[in-house]
Amino acid sequence: MPNDKTINPNAPTTPKPGFHERQPSIGKKPTTQDDFMKLFLTQMRTQNPMKPLDSGAMMQQMSQMASLSATQQLEKSVKSLNDNMGKTQMMQATQIIGKKAQVFKSISPLVKGEGLSGAVFLEKPTTGVTVTIKDPNNNIVNTIQLPASGEGIADFEWDGKDLENKPCEPGYYRISATAVIDGKSQEIKTLGNFKVNSVGLDREQHEVILNLEMLGGTSTDKVVKILNPKESRPWA
Repeated sequence: MPNDKTINPNAPTTPKPGFHERQPSIGKKPTTQDDFMKLFLTQMRTQNPMKPLDSGAMMQQMSQMASLSATQQLEKSVKSLNDNMGKTQMMQATQIIGKKAQVFKSISPLVKGEGLSGAVFLEKPTTGVTVTIKDPNNNIVNTIQLPASGEGIADFEWDGKDLENKPCEPGYYRISATAVIDGKSQEIKTLGNFKVNSVGLDREQHEVILNLEMLGGTSTDKVVKILNPKESRPWA
């Protein structure tokens, strides 16, 4: 006859080896000035009349309450200052909406009525710069020669026509450049010019973010300079 085991639902259960019942976690709340005051008043009410609280300890607790209050007030002031500064910066940044921001990129847009503009960054003086423009398929569509220049930023423009003098479709084109420095040709960094569509505020970092066309959010510390929009050109 099989061994039939009856389970008693009221019998205590024994945890399996290695099993630990999860205890609910209790979050700790930061100590506030009210907490200090409640503790201080409780000590005053429950003190032994025959052994009153030491005056030095009372002064120390009062000093701690004053210090806590000052710290909390300072934190509020700093937060308010940061918020106001961020709003002020954003209001100022709205003035550049519609203009172009120049940032380090290997692409730049060809805009109908404007052409394509960009720049190269020179760490040393050069005797000449060659800018190569390629379509999205990496085909060379044109090159631009820049004259000798000192170190710094050298701007360039392209009228949007290919090597056969045919107009190219508007869109984003790849840009690269080489410069002759100390008698040797070497690659140099390029910059693209992008329209500022809108501005926003990063509340955590307290900095203004520019929404650049086709690039999205870009922090202002990545912008080299702001350019005014140019009038339409007859060849574009």
